[in-house]
Amino acid sequence: MTPAADARTPRPSQPDAPEVDVVEWRVHLARRQPGKAALVVVLALASAVLCYTLFRNLLFAAFTLTALVGATAEFLFPIRYRLDAEAAEMRNLHNWRRISWAEVRKAYLLEDGIKLSPLAVATRLEAFRGVFLRFGEGESSREALRAHVRRFRDAVRSDAD
Repeated sequence: MTPAADARTPRPSQPDAPEVDVVEWRVHLARRQPGKAALVVVLALASAVLCYTLFRNLLFAAFTLTALVGATAEFLFPIRYRLDAEAAEMRNLHNWRRISWAEVRKAYLLEDGIKLSPLAVATRLEAFRGVFLRFGEGESSREALRAHVRRFRDAVRSDAD
């Protein structure tokens, strides 16, 4: 997380409501690996051209290109993350995932982020459930994200008691 992206910004509030911390940051994986990004774009375009060459149908070629860009959207396009007192969410071009802190049963610390899971026990469904929060740039973002997740989770637990 860059200093600007890691800054806590207060959410607009009603006059009597207390200020609520909101943590937002952005991760752009293609910018971190421009060589791979160029390869993905070239392969997607080449596949669309090949599809058009074989079938002489512009619709098939457009579908091929759309499917490949959609499948690689998390890599190609920026991902926006947001943590607030209610939930954690991630958004990119066509994907939006949100999990409320009350639904989080486990939080896994992984090499490149933190997985918030609604499942108490890991199953084959784990990959399709919950929200994966990627670390921003730098080692400080790793510790900052861990602290924010811990703080928001603890706040929900203390409210439930």
